[in-house]
Amino acid sequence: MSNRWINDKFRKMHFDFHVYNEKVPNVSGNLDAEDVAEMLAQAHIEAVCIFGQTLYYLSPHRHPNLKKDYLREMSKALKRRGIHVLVYMNPTQHRRAAQEHPEWQFTDVQGKPRGSMCLNTPYVKQYLIPVLTEIVKNYDVDGFFFDGSFHQFFVDGSGPCYCSICRNDFHQEAGGDIPKSADDPLAFQWRLWRNRCFLEFDRKVTEAMRKLKPDFVVASNLAYSNRFPVEPPKWVTYITQDPPTPAASTMHKKEFFRGSYVLHFSYEGRYLSSLGVPFDCMNTRMQHWGDWTLRPTIALQLECAAALANGARCFLADRPYHDGTLEPAVYKAVSETYEFVKNREEYCRDAHPVPYIAVLNSAASHWSRDPLRPNPSWTGEPLNENMLGSHKALVMSGIHFNIINDETLMKSLQSYKTLVLSDQTCLSRAENDVIRGFVKNGGGLIATLGASMRDDLNNPLGDFGLADVLGLHFAGKSAYHCGYIKPGAKILENSDIHNMPLLVNSPFTLVKPTSAETMCTFINPLDENPFPGGIPPPGEPSGYPAITTNQFGKGKAIYIATDLFREYWVRDTPDLRKLAGKCIDLVTPQKVIEIEAPPSVEVSLFQQGRNKIVHLLNYHTEKRDTSTGIPNIEFLPVLTKIRVSLGISEKPKKITQMPEGRTLEWTMRKGRVNFTVPQLHIHSVIFIEC
Repeated sequence: MSNRWINDKFRKMHFDFHVYNEKVPNVSGNLDAEDVAEMLAQAHIEAVCIFGQTLYYLSPHRHPNLKKDYLREMSKALKRRGIHVLVYMNPTQHRRAAQEHPEWQFTDVQGKPRGSMCLNTPYVKQYLIPVLTEIVKNYDVDGFFFDGSFHQFFVDGSGPCYCSICRNDFHQEAGGDIPKSADDPLAFQWRLWRNRCFLEFDRKVTEAMRKLKPDFVVASNLAYSNRFPVEPPKWVTYITQDPPTPAASTMHKKEFFRGSYVLHFSYEGRYLSSLGVPFDCMNTRMQHWGDWTLRPTIALQLECAAALANGARCFLADRPYHDGTLEPAVYKAVSETYEFVKNREEYCRDAHPVPYIAVLNSAASHWSRDPLRPNPSWTGEPLNENMLGSHKALVMSGIHFNIINDETLMKSLQSYKTLVLSDQTCLSRAENDVIRGFVKNGGGLIATLGASMRDDLNNPLGDFGLADVLGLHFAGKSAYHCGYIKPGAKILENSDIHNMPLLVNSPFTLVKPTSAETMCTFINPLDENPFPGGIPPPGEPSGYPAITTNQFGKGKAIYIATDLFREYWVRDTPDLRKLAGKCIDLVTPQKVIEIEAPPSVEVSLFQQGRNKIVHLLNYHTEKRDTSTGIPNIEFLPVLTKIRVSLGISEKPKKITQMPEGRTLEWTMRKGRVNFTVPQLHIHSVIFIEC
C-alpha cells in the first residue's frame, strides 16, 4: 500500500467552509478554481482539505444556493498543480437519513433523538458508505478528514447514546443497561465497549474506501491522540487533530475553553511521535473557527515550529468567503509561514524521537476518571490535568521526553532511562512486571498519588501493585483537602527550590515506608475550620512522608504522595515544577541531553539516520487575562548563549545551526559533546552530523 505522500507533505491547508445556513446566497458563485489553486501553490501548499459536506453536486443535502460543483472544480485545479486533495466530511450529519430513520439517531438518556446519526447503526452501511463511495468514484481525491466521528469529541457532550441498537448491543455483552452515571458498576465496561465501537467504525469505513483506492487515506479528527492512547490499528496510516483555538468559540451554543497551539502541539506531539504513524497538528489563521481575523505571522510560524519540533507536519486552516473567493492578505501570511517551514522540514523528514524520559499515558487510567463523559471539554481538561501537568513541568524544565501508551511501555520501556507515572492508577500485572524489571535493571521511576493502585479493569488492589519497587505500603488517605511538602536536604541540594513548606491544594496519600527513605515530609494543614473558603497555613507534621526514594536493584524509585503534576497544571507554582525536575534528575541514571536555558525554551531530540537533531523552540506570550484574553504572539525576544550537552557514542563530523547555516564550535569530554547556541529567535534545528 503506497500512501507515502501523507508522510512527505509537511504543508497542508484546511478550508473551513461551513455554509450550513441555507439563507447564505451565491455559495461558490465567484469561484475561479484555477486562480485559487495558483494562489495556494504560490503559498507553498502541498495538500488541501476541501469541504465536501454541502459543496458537491452529489451531496444528499447540497446547499440550495450552491452555484458550482465546488469539490469538482477545486480538486481538478489542485491536481493539475500536483497538490493532493483531502475531503472534509462529518459522518454523523445526514439530514435525509435522520428524517427517514429517526431510530438511527444519537439518542439521549430520555430517549430523545438529537439529530446526529449514531455510527453503531445500519446508517453507516446503508447511507454513509454509499455517499463516501460516490465521492471517491466521481472525484479525484486522496482521502477523507472525518470530523465528529470520534466518539470522545463533539457528539452531544460525548455521553452515551441510548438508541435501541446501542442498548441491545451493550446488553448482550454486559448483561445490563447502558449506565446513566459514572459510578454505575458497568460504567467502565461501557467505556471499553464504546471504544471498540469506534474502532469497528474506523476499520469498516477505511477498508471500504481502500477497496476503491488502495492508497486512500482516512483519518478521524482527534482519534488516537492523547485522549485515546491506544496503539493505532494496522489500517491507520495518518493521524490528525485540531486542538483548541486561542479564543473561545460558541459553536453548538457551548463555549469551549481557550487554548494555546504551541502548548497543545507539543503535548500531542510528544505522544504521537512515539507511534510511528504520520500525523499533523492544525492551527487556524483566525482567533477561532467562527471569525474572519488574521493572527500575526510570527505566531503562525511559532506554532508550525512547535509542530515540527515535536514530530508533526503542519496543517494551517483558513475560512474562504461564502462565494468561494479567498483573502489575499491571508495567503501572504501563509506563504511566509510555509517558507519558514520549508527551510526546516528536511531535518524533520524520517526522523524519530530518541528515547530518554517516558511519561506513561495509561488508557485504562485515563478512561477510569469519567467513563461516561470521556472528554468534557475541547482541551482534554479536567480528565487529563495530570498528563498536561507532567508535560508542562518537563517542557518548562528543559527536559526531552515522550509520552507513551501501554503498548509502547510493554514493547520498548527498556530503551528509556526513566519512567513517570503521574497518578496512573490502572496498570495490568504484566505492566507492573515490566516496570519492576525496568527499575531492577537500572531504570528510574517517578510515581505519584494512586499509581498502580488498581488493575487494568479498574478494580482496586488495596495496595500499590508496585509496592516492592516503591519500598512502601498504602496506609490510607489524608483527611484534609490539601497539605504541604517540606523539602529535605537531598531535594534542596544544588536547587533553587524554596526551603519552606510547599502548598499542594490536593489530597495526599498516607504511606508507610518499608525500605524507602523519606526525602520530604508531609505537613498537615492547620485545622481547616478557622479558614472557611480559603487555604489554611501549614500545621504540624503528619508523621508520614510526602516524597520517598527507594533503591530497587540497580535502579531508583521516587514516590510523591500527592498529585503533584496536576497541581502544577492548575496553579502553575514554579516550586512544584522545580521539585518534579529535581526528582527526575535524582533517579535518571544517565543524562542523554541537558540544556541551560530559560524555562521558555523547549528542547526535543530526534534521530535521523546516523545524525542527531536537536530542536530548540522559544515560546513567549503577550500579557493577557487567562479567563478572557487571547494569547496572541506579536514579538519574540532573541535569546543568547544556550548551552547544550549531549551524550553521544562518537565524535560528530560537524554541528550546524539551521536554517541559519551557522557552524557551531564544540568540545567532546567523557562521551558528551558540548556546544553553545549563540542566538535563538523562534526555532532552530541543531544538526549534528555523525
